[in-house]
Amino acid sequence: MMSTPIEQAFADKMKTEGWEVYHNGFPDFACVKDGKAILVEIKGSHSEKLQKHQYEMLKLLTSYNKPKGFVWSPDVSEIIPYQKFQSDCSAYLPNRARPKTA
Repeated sequence: MMSTPIEQAFADKMKTEGWEVYHNGFPDFACVKDGKAILVEIKGSHSEKLQKHQYEMLKLLTSYNKPKGFVWSPDVSEIIPYQKFQSDCSAYLPNRARPKTA
């Protein structure tokens, strides 16, 4: 059992997709599948940005091309590369949650 419902939802999603899920907290999750490893930071929503130290840690840990770093929140349709999450993740939002444009 994970410490928050959001973390549990993420772990359940990834396990359903066949990933081995490790909840280590630095970043929040490490997931492994078919020889591929990803690091995932969990956020409560797409509007919550990574803290500077979280961004820098994902950047450092992924600087050698393996593993890849991602962010997930329950209001997006998939995990998002951490660089895009910091700038604009609207393309990953379900249509009903996308910001309206003029």
